Amino acid sequence: MMTTCSLLDLNKDVLFLLASYLSIKDLGRLSQVCRQLCSFCNQDAVWRNDNKKRLLATSPNGKGKYPKLNLKEICRISRNWENGLMKDVQLIKLKTQLLPHLQLQKGQLYVSHGENVHCYRIKNNGNISKNPVLVCSKHVHDICKFVVKDGHIVTGARDHQINIWKLTRGPNVQFVRTLSGHSLKVNCVDTHDSMVLSGSADKSWRLWSLEHDRCLLESEMSDRVLSVAINSWNKNIITGTSCINDHKPIDIWNIENGKHMLTLGSNFKMGAGVLDVQYEDANTVLSCGYDTYLRIWDTRSSRSCVREYEEVDDNALYCLQSNGGYLIATGSNRFGVVRLWDKRMTECLSKFYIGNKKSGSVYSLQFNLTNIYASLSHSIQTLDFSDCR
Repeated sequence: MMTTCSLLDLNKDVLFLLASYLSIKDLGRLSQVCRQLCSFCNQDAVWRNDNKKRLLATSPNGKGKYPKLNLKEICRISRNWENGLMKDVQLIKLKTQLLPHLQLQKGQLYVSHGENVHCYRIKNNGNISKNPVLVCSKHVHDICKFVVKDGHIVTGARDHQINIWKLTRGPNVQFVRTLSGHSLKVNCVDTHDSMVLSGSADKSWRLWSLEHDRCLLESEMSDRVLSVAINSWNKNIITGTSCINDHKPIDIWNIENGKHMLTLGSNFKMGAGVLDVQYEDANTVLSCGYDTYLRIWDTRSSRSCVREYEEVDDNALYCLQSNGGYLIATGSNRFGVVRLWDKRMTECLSKFYIGNKKSGSVYSLQFNLTNIYASLSHSIQTLDFSDCR
């Protein structure tokens, strides 16, 4: 007598092996057979191999920064990113033209608004609260850059000063102190481990104590300092300059004694200023700027960058953001263009027009799993990748 065997009679390891050979459409059809197979197809183990190939993959186990989400849902949203499926939503309309800076932090969006920093709560649908939940107000001129890290908000502004707030429960903030020393506007700031790093148009960078009103280190440069970052893994910092007098604009310095350690690249074109620089890990640096290139550097080899991507429309790249995996997003200086770059590819993956084609520069951008948040001179926009199916 012949006996019949159902898929559900097979060992789970065998089922997972069979599922690894199925396409996404086949998995969808399999999940429609019965409730038990639908439950099986929703398990993370079924989607782990597919997720490793996706743009938003950030770790070997597949979930990376999103441990609470189902891996199937992460794969679906990642395919929306790869295929350019999104909707553009205006979050804030600015009454006057500004140069807003953004930062995402624990379900909140921080936005510089003139001389103030506003914090908005992010809703479940990716939009933000109508009114800010807190406001930091101390500067007398517009804020150029700020950073929210380690329970503090650090701002640098056109009034030559750096202000520090401490985040408390509520959310609320408590003003800590003002750091004065630069003679021109503070273009950029970063903070880590009770230290504040600042770069200024007065052609200098300074390292400050977060707990005391004193400068620990300072160095004079030959050009305006446009971007800075602290390496949170090793004891060094990186600076990017305007590249007018010195055609080697990216330098790494020892954080303990202020001595110059390394110069990344050489023979940059005059005016190829570095507008944004970030550490992705202990040895990997990302940079972009006026010369229209996004570059990936390995600090263990300074002669040339590991990889570079050119903005094909010849637009300067004002800002960048990485997820620590395959994805890098950049904002351009014209038409509100945001580009997505896949490190596994040699060309741009996707191009989006934020707002409309008459929009100006994208001054700052941040993203999470479902949304890109970008600041223009007249509005704050978001690209929502979660609802497109």
